[in-house]
Amino acid sequence: MKRLKIIFLTADGKRHTFTPKVNVEKMSQAEMQMVVINFLKKNQTTRTANLFEKVEKAVILEKKTTPLFKKKSWQPKK
Repeated sequence: MKRLKIIFLTADGKRHTFTPKVNVEKMSQAEMQMVVINFLKKNQTTRTANLFEKVEKAVILEKKTTPLFKKKSWQPKK
């Protein structure tokens, strides 16, 4: 499962992380850039505009699940 993670700098210089709910699996890099740009445009008109002043970086996180044990096979011995 892949997710887009955008890290912004606030007006105070602090970091703020935002993870939009978009399907990154089927998106190109240009489409992902448009998501970030559209988000910034929409945010400039809201009361939280100072939270997202400048984009520091945008990354794709890939989550891989590794099973450690099966529920039935892991039982404490009596």
